[in-house]
Amino acid sequence: MHIELKNPYSCSKCGICIEECAKTHGFSRIRTKNKLPIFCKQCSNAPCKEACKVNAIKIVHGIPIINHKLCVGCKLCLENCPYKCIIFKDLVAHKCTLCIDSEKLISPCIEACPNHLLFIKY
Repeated sequence: MHIELKNPYSCSKCGICIEECAKTHGFSRIRTKNKLPIFCKQCSNAPCKEACKVNAIKIVHGIPIINHKLCVGCKLCLENCPYKCIIFKDLVAHKCTLCIDSEKLISPCIEACPNHLLFIKY
């Protein structure tokens, strides 16, 4: 499961989803391309996990989760991510986790979209 944009052509590129992610996590974990949000697809084969030489990425409830204390900032996870959805802050990898690492029941980016274009795809 992952966050999906229903129709990229309907997205106003307002950035509210990105702002909400930043409010929740201190910075946005959402990659953008031409101001459109690009969300981690939570790949079942997790090429980011396979590429990590220090085993900093574990699968929790089907979601690749990065242990920031183990990450050495080598960027192999980013190089192997087919969607380039790994964000680096202070040389440490971060990515969308569907907010399972926060107290939120629904990802704030989904709730915040004024056009209701974001949803969880199973």
